Amino acid sequence: MSFTPHITKITQLTSRFIPLPHLTTTITSPRTMITPLATGLPMSKKPKIEKAFDMSRYSKRYIALKFAYLGWPYQGLAAQSEPTALPTVEEVLFEALEKGKLIESKAGDGCRYSRCGRTDRGVSAFGQVCALEVRSNGPLDVEGGGTVHVGVPSGAWEELPYVEKLNRLLPPSIRVLSWTPEIPADFSARFSCSGRHYKYFLMMGNGLDIEAMREAAGYFVGEHDFRNFCKLDPTKQITNFKRGVKRATISPVSDENQQGALGMFVFDLEGTAFLWHQVRCMVAILLLVGQGHEKATIVRDLLDVEKFPTKPVYDMASDLPLVLYDCEFEGVKWERGGADPLAEARILRGLVSSLYSTWHEEKLKETMARHLLHSVAPASEIEGILARDENGKELKLNQDGTGFAKPVKNYVALANRRRQRHFEEANEIWRQKKDRSNEE
Repeated sequence: MSFTPHITKITQLTSRFIPLPHLTTTITSPRTMITPLATGLPMSKKPKIEKAFDMSRYSKRYIALKFAYLGWPYQGLAAQSEPTALPTVEEVLFEALEKGKLIESKAGDGCRYSRCGRTDRGVSAFGQVCALEVRSNGPLDVEGGGTVHVGVPSGAWEELPYVEKLNRLLPPSIRVLSWTPEIPADFSARFSCSGRHYKYFLMMGNGLDIEAMREAAGYFVGEHDFRNFCKLDPTKQITNFKRGVKRATISPVSDENQQGALGMFVFDLEGTAFLWHQVRCMVAILLLVGQGHEKATIVRDLLDVEKFPTKPVYDMASDLPLVLYDCEFEGVKWERGGADPLAEARILRGLVSSLYSTWHEEKLKETMARHLLHSVAPASEIEGILARDENGKELKLNQDGTGFAKPVKNYVALANRRRQRHFEEANEIWRQKKDRSNEE
C-alpha cells in the first residue's frame, strides 16, 4: 500500500494555515500579557470594597453590660495607652464592640464608658459591670443627638441582641452575661455601685489554721481605716482610707476530691468600695495568721492607726485566686433576651454551653495534674513531705495564696518590720516631683 497520496494531501492542507503574530510572540516579550481569557482560566474576582459604616444613620442608647472573664490570659481589665505584654480585657471588649458596629472606636473613645471595679493582671471577674453608649435599633431622635431616651419603651421595636452578638465576637475567656436597657443618664458603673463582692480561693497546702483565720477575718467587719491593707498610689493623692466591710467569712469549697493539702476554702468579702490591692493585702495577713506566724489580733492592731500609723513591709497574696464575684446596683434589672422566652432560652443555652466547655477543659487538666502528683506521692503523704526538708526537719513556710510555700528561716513579726512612708509624706514627695517636672 502506497502512502504517497496521503502525504501529498496533508502537505496541501497545512500550507493553507496562516501564522498569527500574537500567538507566535515569545513569552519573554515585555508586551506579552497572558489574560484569563487567552489561557482559559476563570476570571479573578475584584477585591470587595467594604462600605464605610455610617453610625450617624442609627440611634444610640446608654446601657450597662454585666460580663465575666478569667483573668490569667490578660494584663488586667483596663485598656492601656502603651503596649502591654498581654492584651487587656477592655482592649478585647472594645475590639468586639467596634467589629460588631456597636461603637465607632476600638479604643472605646466617645462612648461614655465607665467600669465598676478595676481588676489587675491575673484577677478574674464573674460579675463585672460597665456602662456605655451603643448603637440601637430604636427610633432615631435627630434633635436628641440620635440617643434613645429612657422614656421610649423598648418593646416598641426589636432591639439588637447585644449578648449574643458580643459573645460571637469575644474569646471564650470573656463572656457577656446580661444587659440592662434602662439606666438613668447620670448612671456610672463605678459610682452608682452600692456593693462589691470578692471571693479569694485558698489552698490548704501545708495546712492552715482556719479557725484562727476566721477570728482574724472577723476584725475586718465594719468601717475602718485600711491604710495598712492596701498599696499606696501617690498619683491619686488619697487621704481617706476608711472603707466599710459588710462581710468577711471563710468557708470550705465543696469538692469531695479535694482533701488535706489539696483542700480548698474561700474567703468571701463584701463591702461598698475597696482600695488598690486591698483584698490581696487582707488575704496576705490572714495567711500569716493561718500559718501561725501572727496571732489573729494582728488584724485588729493593723486597723488601729495609732498603733500602726504606717504600713509594715509585707508581700501581697497572689492575684490568681482572686475574683470580683459580683457588683450590686439598686433598681437595676438584668436581662438576656428581653420579653422573648425563646431568645432567653437560646442565649442561656449558648452561655452554659460555652462555659461548660471551658470548665470541662480546665477540669481535665486539673484531674490529670492531680493524678500525676499522686503517681509520685499518695495523697495522705503530700502534706508531710511538703512540711519537712530532706533531713526530715520541719520547715517554717510562708504561703502566697496559691498553695505554694517558700521556706522562711527567721520569720520577722510585722510589729518589728521596716515601715513604709506615711501616706502624707508619700503624697508630698510626689507633688514636689511633679512641680519640678512642670518647671523644666
